[in-house]
Amino acid sequence: MLNFDWLAGLSMDQVKLLVMALFAVVIGWVWSLPSRYIYRGAPDRKGWRNLKLWATFVVLLQAFLYWTFG
Repeated sequence: MLNFDWLAGLSMDQVKLLVMALFAVVIGWVWSLPSRYIYRGAPDRKGWRNLKLWATFVVLLQAFLYWTFG
């Protein structure tokens, strides 16, 4: 059904860069969400309730771990 044979021709460094680009796309998507959606259900708009910051932190942590140990 899905043919991923073309991935066999990529080096590990190329794959790492591809995954880092996908992480960057996810971070870009998160930051494009409107603030009213981010703070929905929150009683106030304090900085620690900003889900954009938390999502960015988690994705950057995942990217660091993948780059280091991948």
